[in-house]
Amino acid sequence: MKEYCPECLKKGYQAEIFSAGSLYRCIRCSKDIEKRKVDPEPVKLGKKGKIMLCTIHGRTVMEGIDKQLFAVGKPKGKTYFRWWKWDPGLAPSRELVTFTKDYIRRKGHKEGWFERYTERLLDEWAIREDTMQSFVRLRKWLDSGLNVAIACYCAPEKRPQCHLSILGDVLTSMGYTVEEAEPIKYK
Repeated sequence: MKEYCPECLKKGYQAEIFSAGSLYRCIRCSKDIEKRKVDPEPVKLGKKGKIMLCTIHGRTVMEGIDKQLFAVGKPKGKTYFRWWKWDPGLAPSRELVTFTKDYIRRKGHKEGWFERYTERLLDEWAIREDTMQSFVRLRKWLDSGLNVAIACYCAPEKRPQCHLSILGDVLTSMGYTVEEAEPIKYK
């Protein structure tokens, strides 16, 4: 557990304390701290919105969701645009999708494809301007407490090998709550 300087915490800084033997010193203000365990004050954050991942098929307006994003590179038709905003910045590029399909089709190359796909997608997202704009907008909505649904064509059972699982992992590592929406039950 990290220890923080109580003097710096009073000023709004989370400055860690380093220790060497019996010496406890703040790395920000360089003051010596008493030899006792210093519990950090909890960080006070506003209510964050959550992310719901889902398949687009059969979805219209989702209850409890403020923004609905359709994260695919090239949509098939315009059926869902009445309810969903197309956001290609949160999807893989056409080149990456083509690479993935070719990689999987090659005999003997199914093992390890998702790891390669994940690595390439993260590299791609790190340099694409549309992705950066999408992430800024998405984080702004979530930080203001809005709930956001993000959909693609993949069925829930395929989610472990879908770009939305990678996006969900990235957002989870940033401290956001990510859930899978309940599948639509057809009669």
